[in-house]
Amino acid sequence: MSFINAIRRGIWECRRQFWMQDERMPHELRNATVLLSEQLLTTATPVPLVGAPDQVYLMPEGDLLVIDSKKRTRPRITEADRLQLSGYRVILANTKDPRVAGRSVRDYGYVRMVTPFGIQYKHVNLFGESVVTAAWNAYQCHKASHRNPGIEVTKPHASDMPTILADAATFFA
Repeated sequence: MSFINAIRRGIWECRRQFWMQDERMPHELRNATVLLSEQLLTTATPVPLVGAPDQVYLMPEGDLLVIDSKKRTRPRITEADRLQLSGYRVILANTKDPRVAGRSVRDYGYVRMVTPFGIQYKHVNLFGESVVTAAWNAYQCHKASHRNPGIEVTKPHASDMPTILADAATFFA
């Protein structure tokens, strides 16, 4: 490496360190690599899902971690945020996309919030595949009842879903 390239590399690394500090990025992400950024992914199993996570990080251990960015007036996480990140996790775990196929996906992610107080990352424990599937089924029932208002559609009852999803289930009712 030439002397000039070494200086350029040093300046780039210095800027990167300042950016990560200013970003308030969690320490575990600082040694990870952005593998995907706003790239469309699909899966047909367990249900057909399509999504474009804001960022998917390849962790030093070889597994994946999903990040979604939100603009908020105050830092807060909603169940919709949790369900969205969980959907991305299901897609990543089941896609045939060669960029990510076969890699394990962490059972948590982060919501990166841009607020008037600065950028904050909030750790979010993700729902399992069964909860995402239940939400997808509830949404399909909701769509079917609106397309065919004269046809009675049996919708899943909120008590059939995990308790944590009960509030989300009312959205589909």
